[in-house]
Amino acid sequence: MRRAILWMGALALSGCSLFHRGYRPEHAPKAEADALPYPLGFPSSGQVQVPAEMAAAISLALDDILPRDVAPPRNATADDVCLYRRDSYDVDAAPLNADVMLVRFRVRAGACNAEGRTVTEVATYAVDVRRGRILVVQE
Repeated sequence: MRRAILWMGALALSGCSLFHRGYRPEHAPKAEADALPYPLGFPSSGQVQVPAEMAAAISLALDDILPRDVAPPRNATADDVCLYRRDSYDVDAAPLNADVMLVRFRVRAGACNAEGRTVTEVATYAVDVRRGRILVVQE
């Protein structure tokens, strides 16, 4: 009888994982979207093309260093809150070899130093894009 109850509980808990939905970014309300010019066109200056492997490596490393489901603690300072924001970081990326991309995160100039503390380079990642995994993190 106990074994049956344990199996039922395990089955019920594993069923909840079937309803877990992956992260999807928030979309703006239609009124806000309608305020943009249509059709969308790229300006002649400021455009940057990011190769697919580099974009994938940056995405993997960013999800590791700043997971979307992690928030700053309640007693966090203004600098700590800033360091939890993805837009606080500049990213450098370069291929190491045919299979590995290097991704370095640096705190954007002028960000996260409200209390006089200056943080610059945060971490460098070696990412195997083809296998979708992080090989090394150097902090």
